[in-house]
Amino acid sequence: SSSAAAHASASSSNYSSPYADMFQTMKNNEYPSFQDSPLEIPVLKCGISENVLTFRTTCYDRLMAPPYVHTNEYKVTLQVNLDNLPLTSDVEKKIFRQIVGAR
Repeated sequence: SSSAAAHASASSSNYSSPYADMFQTMKNNEYPSFQDSPLEIPVLKCGISENVLTFRTTCYDRLMAPPYVHTNEYKVTLQVNLDNLPLTSDVEKKIFRQIVGAR
């Protein structure tokens, strides 16, 4: 068991964290530089970028009687502007509006 601990400490001393530069920057009270590598905004499989997504939740005060929560209290609504949907033709937009309706 002591040889296993010695082997573990020897292998961990050779470990180099991929985040070592980031931790050193934090220790030096510096801000990371994003100018060298521009921040990429992730895009969902459907073609919508994550920065245009908005979420809305509902929250109520606690009820005094069971079940102690309101209906739809934990409902999360995802909102995306129609202009941000990757609909390329007028036919796609028309079909989408028929499915979704006016909201």
